[in-house]
Amino acid sequence: MGFGRSSRPAFTKDPLEAEREFIISIEEWREKVGLEKFILLGHSFGGFLAASYAIKYPERVDHLVLADPWGFPERPLDVGDRYKFPLWVKAVAALLQPFNPLSVIRTAGPWGPSILKKARPDLIRKFSGMVKESDDVIPDYLYHCNAQNPSGESAFHTLMAGFGWAKYPMIQRMDSMRKGLPITLIYGSRSWVDQDPGFQIKYMRRDTFVDVQVIQGAGHHVYADRAELFNAIINTIGSHTDNGTLPPLAPDPDETPSGNHNTRDIGVTLSSIIDVRNDMTRDDATVGVETKSFEDEID
Repeated sequence: MGFGRSSRPAFTKDPLEAEREFIISIEEWREKVGLEKFILLGHSFGGFLAASYAIKYPERVDHLVLADPWGFPERPLDVGDRYKFPLWVKAVAALLQPFNPLSVIRTAGPWGPSILKKARPDLIRKFSGMVKESDDVIPDYLYHCNAQNPSGESAFHTLMAGFGWAKYPMIQRMDSMRKGLPITLIYGSRSWVDQDPGFQIKYMRRDTFVDVQVIQGAGHHVYADRAELFNAIINTIGSHTDNGTLPPLAPDPDETPSGNHNTRDIGVTLSSIIDVRNDMTRDDATVGVETKSFEDEID
């Protein structure tokens, strides 16, 4: 809701109420399509909303998958000291703060796709092997996803406290999520999204399945940067959920010689998990929450 080809309702300016409106729309959609329980996957802002939905409607989620989720860490008190910017950059940021990030693209009108093509050729390259005529199709798609009334974008703007943080961080609410709900977090090793909350959640929920996968060489768009591996991980989760079992865990970073979080060997499990059936008669479903906004396109 509020993005892509979805309806563009006017959201409230209250951040918690706007979040609730998103969650209600997901639940109304679930009721409409008749899903009892499903695997819920959310990317970026969609990951934030997927976690919020799982807290509100825990009985509906079989497995929660958070792909490079936005809005989990708390905003550092010393953020101004950590990130040193020239005075002119701070002045421009202050002037642009009241505006939605994509207003420039919308103002460009029919020249919007051309601007996207020149400004972000990397986005086109991500899909060049998957989409025919990607040089034209991808910028057109991104433009038209964001050219309409920016109601979802405005709601996202309401929820955020600076681009990288949420006013009400999700990490503060994870203790209220249903005990026993399996969670998989998938990060790109090159992403700007902070991985630390994933390992905090793993520590907080020591008695529950929490898997943290860090895919080497992937950025924020982990599903596109390493599509084959990402899809294999998701298919494995689906197969194990069908069988009533839990998928294998990624190595614990504390048990590796490097001691860092980027422990995912991109070749380790492909041979064992790539042979996954595509069964259209399965009783459960995997549902993805993706909010396709161009501010989400920063790698």
